[in-house]
Amino acid sequence: MGTEGFDPVQYKAGVRREWDSVAEGWRKWWPTIEHGAMHCSNTLLEMAGVGQGHRVLDIATGTGEPAVTAARLVGPSGRVVAIDQSPEMLAVARSRAEAHQLRNISFIEMSADAMDLPENGFDAALCRWGLMFMPDLSGVMDGVRMALMPGGRFGAAVWGSAPKVPMVSVAFGVIQRLLNPAPPPRGTPSMFSLAEAGLLEKVFAQAGFTGLRTDRLTVTMEFKSADGYADFLKDVAAPVSAIINRQPRVVQDQVWRDITEAAGRYRGPEGVIRMENEAICVAGTRPA
Repeated sequence: MGTEGFDPVQYKAGVRREWDSVAEGWRKWWPTIEHGAMHCSNTLLEMAGVGQGHRVLDIATGTGEPAVTAARLVGPSGRVVAIDQSPEMLAVARSRAEAHQLRNISFIEMSADAMDLPENGFDAALCRWGLMFMPDLSGVMDGVRMALMPGGRFGAAVWGSAPKVPMVSVAFGVIQRLLNPAPPPRGTPSMFSLAEAGLLEKVFAQAGFTGLRTDRLTVTMEFKSADGYADFLKDVAAPVSAIINRQPRVVQDQVWRDITEAAGRYRGPEGVIRMENEAICVAGTRPA
């Protein structure tokens, strides 16, 4: 059910445009992102019980994770289907799969809340940092449950609360202080929509999943310098750039200077910016 002032159709179209606009940035920063994020992918695969020969669904795969990692794990006798609504992000994902010479993975442009997939078609499902952006979360969860075979497991990761995710909150703190932007309409999904303790477990339980397991992980992101961190945001964080770019150039420059200065609080002895971010992982089983 929609919330007054929030238009899910308009929201989804805007999100697709944003992700398309930063796809090449994600290609550029892939090594940095996955150096920190691979621990989360591996944890989701283990929590979902992914193994040789399995059929795996990856939802909101973006540039191909954890789909590519899953395809390598299930082997030639297994199969991975990865969906996302952004064609530009999927183009990056396909190029990654081709670089690994993977022939057991398919990428499909498809919205998670309108999945057209066979029922009982997968042994496991995965979603890394996508559920919190879904305007129809209950519909997505129902779709995942129906796509899984009885006994199949679904593993998903979301971000913890803003203070525990400095990778993003550092920038948004500066933006809030300097620009005080108007809040989005009530009910708008965000990066921290599922950060509240126990909320993701509740979502799984309400969707009929059982045997729930929760892990909290530290995802460490490292940048060569504070300027490198700012460059990373400019390339991959569309919501950050969208707010800043609406300002006069002199204000834009000030915001980016302050973001760079704020990132310096995370500088180590060798000048490397090291940010530890909390991820919440939950997995559950579709009952027989």
